[in-house]
Amino acid sequence: MTSPGTSSHVLNPGGTLQGSLVAAQQPDEEDAARFSEYQPDYPARVVFPAITYARVEDPFGEATRCERPTAIVDASYSAPPSNALQLSVTMPADAQLGDDLPVVVFVHGGGFDSGTRDEPWFDGAGFAADEIITVSVSYRLGLSGFLPFHDDLPNHYRGIDDCNTALDWVQKNIEDFGGDPTNVTLMGQSAGGGIVLWLARRDHFRGTFRRAWAMSPGLPRVPFAKRKWLLRAIINGPLTRAKLRSLGERKLSEAYQKFDKRTATDLSVGPAPFDPAELADIPLVVTVTGQEFHNHGSAVKLDEAAWSRVIRAPFARHMGGRGYKTGSRRFFGQLLTDALFTKNVALTAESVPNTWVLRYQGNDAHPAYHCCDIPWVFGSYPLIAYTHWDLLFDPPQALLNECHQRAVDFARGEEPAWPRYGEGRLVLDVPIDGEPARVVADPFAEVRRSFRVTGGARR
Repeated sequence: MTSPGTSSHVLNPGGTLQGSLVAAQQPDEEDAARFSEYQPDYPARVVFPAITYARVEDPFGEATRCERPTAIVDASYSAPPSNALQLSVTMPADAQLGDDLPVVVFVHGGGFDSGTRDEPWFDGAGFAADEIITVSVSYRLGLSGFLPFHDDLPNHYRGIDDCNTALDWVQKNIEDFGGDPTNVTLMGQSAGGGIVLWLARRDHFRGTFRRAWAMSPGLPRVPFAKRKWLLRAIINGPLTRAKLRSLGERKLSEAYQKFDKRTATDLSVGPAPFDPAELADIPLVVTVTGQEFHNHGSAVKLDEAAWSRVIRAPFARHMGGRGYKTGSRRFFGQLLTDALFTKNVALTAESVPNTWVLRYQGNDAHPAYHCCDIPWVFGSYPLIAYTHWDLLFDPPQALLNECHQRAVDFARGEEPAWPRYGEGRLVLDVPIDGEPARVVADPFAEVRRSFRVTGGARR
């Protein structure tokens, strides 16, 4: 197999940034016979792993977007300045100025307090092979990104404003990579999917992306305002910028860890409450995996406990599900799946007419776990096959091809090939065992009933 190592440093077509040329990777029949059928097969691409798009002098203050460079900047991997917010760009090696290639801007997940932009799941090699530019964004996490202060603009969070700043950077700079600033698809997964939905709100949407794809969107069930008393008690003081700065980085981290442990059944920070009626009218795809949290440590312990049936009903009520029922033997894994993800997808689809919904469906024996779909969508599965990043060993090749092609077509501006959710509550069910995808009607009926999901904008 051709080595994926970098062979040289090259400039982007605009001559402003220096990145690394990644040589073409081609299947090796001998390696495929000995190791895996999932051999990388990617043309050459250029990667700019560390582009500073904004600077932050105060971790609790506003970010300042960086202007277009006036001299060549080295965007190869290096230790970023402590005040830098960075993004990466992956482009086809032969991209030129004026090519106007589609652009995918990706927001990573991690519960709003962890995660990075350069995880191998969302390597841009697959999109580059289809003449699409990938931009992966870092943003402030934890308290610096998502603790609301009394004088913040309503519904604004620094971490989400960082992503909006990155989108502004894309508008100003992506032509230097051969990209089209008028053809940007915003994509995110888990917490990143939640950020995608938040950026599509009318009070945030600025026309910097044309369409959105939210994968397993995660958002807090309970707004921070209802639990800020707990963080106040932990830090023994007011939740002000001055107080948090006075604690220092180590004590602030310790305080957040204590806070996080006491909010174990929810996201500790993040934008809330979510009202999909606030979303702008743009093409939107929302997806979910059928068994997102069947492998969650706490859910597994509860499902295997001898006394688990005793606490099913009260725990479901705690998670917001009244009379919750599931046919899965993994009751708690399915409850977390539906309370934290499926509900958000159903709520969005019920309220937003211009929405296409997709569910990757497995079963108790062969689950579709949280994050398993990321490398399928990105076309990056060969890069993570049989590593600890691989959550579904030996997926059918047809599944990989079809999942990636749906994303490619959407990024190119094509309307999804299955019907909108609409009044029929239609969802594309994609079996992970390779069986043909099919449109099903109202598969979230039980979730809608249990979690009282309603919407007034369906048509």
